[in-house]
Amino acid sequence: MEHIWKPLYDSIKSALQTQSFLQTREQRRFRRPNQVKRLRDCHLHGGLPILPDLPDEIYLAPEYAARYDKCLEDLGVDIISWDDIVNRLQADLTRTTSKVRTIKGDDPWHVAFAELFLEAFAADDNITIQQRIRKLAIIPLSRPNQWTGAPGVGRGGSDKIFFPYTNGTAIPETLSLRLLEKSATANIKRSKFYETLGIKRCSTATVCARIKELHCAVSAPWAPTDHLRYLFYRHHRIVGTTNWVWVPLTNDLSAKASSCELYFPSAGEFDTYQLLQTYTNVRYLSSALVTAVSPTVRVNDITWATWLARTTGARYHPPLMSELSLSPSLKAVLIHAPKKFLSTLRSHWDEYGTDAHLVSQQLRECEVPCATGSLVALRETYLPTVAVMGAIHDLGLPISAIPVLTLPEGRLDESSYRSWRFLEDFGAASKPDLAFYMLAVQDPSDGDAPDTKQIAEIYKNLVRLATVQDNDDIR
Repeated sequence: MEHIWKPLYDSIKSALQTQSFLQTREQRRFRRPNQVKRLRDCHLHGGLPILPDLPDEIYLAPEYAARYDKCLEDLGVDIISWDDIVNRLQADLTRTTSKVRTIKGDDPWHVAFAELFLEAFAADDNITIQQRIRKLAIIPLSRPNQWTGAPGVGRGGSDKIFFPYTNGTAIPETLSLRLLEKSATANIKRSKFYETLGIKRCSTATVCARIKELHCAVSAPWAPTDHLRYLFYRHHRIVGTTNWVWVPLTNDLSAKASSCELYFPSAGEFDTYQLLQTYTNVRYLSSALVTAVSPTVRVNDITWATWLARTTGARYHPPLMSELSLSPSLKAVLIHAPKKFLSTLRSHWDEYGTDAHLVSQQLRECEVPCATGSLVALRETYLPTVAVMGAIHDLGLPISAIPVLTLPEGRLDESSYRSWRFLEDFGAASKPDLAFYMLAVQDPSDGDAPDTKQIAEIYKNLVRLATVQDNDDIR
């Protein structure tokens, strides 16, 4: 309106400013222009206000299109103020249907919320509003249904709140650290908003120190898998950890790694888990712990299983010895799985052979299954070689007459003999000796008349092998 009509425009504005003719968004109530507020796109999510209006309603109805903004502004319809927004946020937090607290953490609504309130912190002259926001309990913590205000500000505010990850590794939630809910960090905008509120990033050193403190503080803590997983991913040094770390075991038990022999629940035939399934005095790492990290993952070129073995001392198979004696678990194999004892030695001989001389006498005395059907000390046995089995056959002896070792291969050929030759170091003979023929001559033959040719052959071999020192034993 120009020229003579220009004053008319001001008259129309003045008249309308006192009239209740603009509608509100929700209940379509009529309000005067100075009683309603326009919402910008940043105040909306999915076409709806991010925060619900208060009962007195000031949100202008959405049908007033953007092209009318100048006209509405002339009438006195302002954009909603930060005071009004914060008032509605405060009101939302008191409702049981609070959007802030009931909308799932992964919903895009939270991103829109963060983007909106980041604007409040963009201007340096908005200090009062920023302080009001900091005091509100809008920070979700990792424990269910726990909310707080900005660190160190207002009621419920904690001195320190940390992001729940250290460079992508989840911080355990059992360390008495106040952590932000994980879903709150899934979006860059949300992370930025909480960082603006004062959430800090927790150092690896702090988390590792808390883990150690917890494990050292009590005599028998529960042993969460996530403690060890964090130590693995954050390249925690292994040296010394075994002395204090507790680990979860099968049957919901836990143990201090340095207090006992620990084993992996593994599938190898000659692993402890398979050898001693019915023996209850062996402790195994829980399957949940062993499978907590994919076997393809490597940190510092170390797999999870290797790290666990080095950190906890856990093994797959029994050690040969403990304090210059056969290890308790290997003794248990001898007692509870005697048929697999010798095969266990052979399977792990590359490791056992280094120190076997230190427990040689004990190995010689181990009673192992023989073809006689009984358990015989290893030093008194014979390998089922071609020479031994041939002699038994040629003399017509029953297999029960000679303590021949019961081995998986049965009779040993030249190739299979090589893998069992190590038993000779502990008394098992690979060919007939003086003791062999002395046992042969004692064969009762079930009460039948002795075969003179057989007896003659036995005595011929006795004479061939005997020395002067053997005379008394032969008599």
